[in-house]
Parts: sequence; C-alpha cells; structure tokens
Amino acid sequence: MRYGTARDDGASNCGGQLRWLMGEEEDEEEEEEEKKKVRRRRRRRRRRRRRRRRRRRRRRRRRRRRGVVVVAVVVVVVVVVVEVIVVVVEVVVVVEVVLAVVKDVAVAVLVKVVAVIVVVVVVEVAVKLVLVKVVTVVVVVVVVVVVVVVAVVVVVVVGVVVVVIVVVKVVVVVIVIVVVVVVKEVAVVVLVKVVAVVEW
Repeated sequence: MRYGTARDDGASNCGGQLRWLMGEEEDEEEEEEEKKKVRRRRRRRRRRRRRRRRRRRRRRRRRRRRGVVVVAVVVVVVVVVVEVIVVVVEVVVVVEVVLAVVKDVAVAVLVKVVAVIVVVVVVEVAVKLVLVKVVTVVVVVVVVVVVVVVAVVVVVVVGVVVVVIVVVKVVVVVIVIVVVVVVKEVAVVVLVKVVAVVEW
C-alpha cells in the first residue's frame, strides 16, 4: 500500500510539475507579449517624436524662407523708392535751372525793349522839335513798327521758351516712368531669383 500510495503521490507530483512548467511557459509567453507591446509603444513614440521634429524643422525652414523673402522684397522696394526720389530730385533741379535761365533771358529782353522805347521816344521828341511834321510822322510810324516787331519777337521767344519747358517736362516724366517700369521689372526678376535660391 505504501508503494502504491507512493506511486500515486509521485504521479500526482509529476502532474503538478507539468502544470507548473506549463504555467511557466505561459508566463514566459505573456512576458514576451508584454515586451513586444512595450517595444511597439517605444517605436510609436519614436516615430511620433521624429514626425514632430520633422514638422518643427519644416516650420522653421518655412519661417526662415518667409523672412528672407520679406527682407528681399523690402530691399527691392527701398531701392525703387530711392531711385524714384533721385530721378524726381534731378527733374526738379533741371526744371528750376531752366526756369531761372528763362527768367534771366526774359528780364534782359524786357530791359532792352524798354531802353529801345526810351530812345525812340527821345528821338521822336527831338524830331518833333527839329524836323518837319511829315518826317515826324514817318519816324513815329517806323518806331511803332519797330516796337511792334520787338514785342512780337519777345512774345515769340517767350512762347518758344515755354514750349521748350513743357517739352522738357514731358520728356522728363516719360523718362521717369520708363525708369520706374524698368526698375520694377528688374525687381521682379531679382525677387524670383531670390525666392528660387531660398527654396533650393
């Protein structure tokens, strides 16, 4: 009976050992599964971190590119404005010089006309006192004709000067417009190249 019970106890103990071993295998499998899950989680976290880093880098690059483009646009605008101001100043200076010359010429012509008129009046008085009335009439007619001719010449000269000033103004305005258009085109080309370089 003892042997029998011993056998039975041994058999029951073997069964328990088998169960225990199977339990260990199951525990090992569960641990492996948990390790795999942990690895997957870590991988996911790493991927998320990498994606975040990439997004941040892209955002930073975009911001830098935008900053560079804005700076380039500002520089081009400032250059265009400065060039326009320089052209306008030059035009104003030229117009002022032309007006000053025209004023000087007009004053000189007027002084000469007044002198001629005074001389003619003096001659007329002398002729009236010395010569016959017929001669006086002839001289007066000649003087009037001369005065009228001089006046017409002065008017024509002044009109020519005014026309020249107007033409100069028109030419200067056309030049300014052409310069501004050319500068704008150059600025657009420069901007396109700058943006292409920055994106590259």
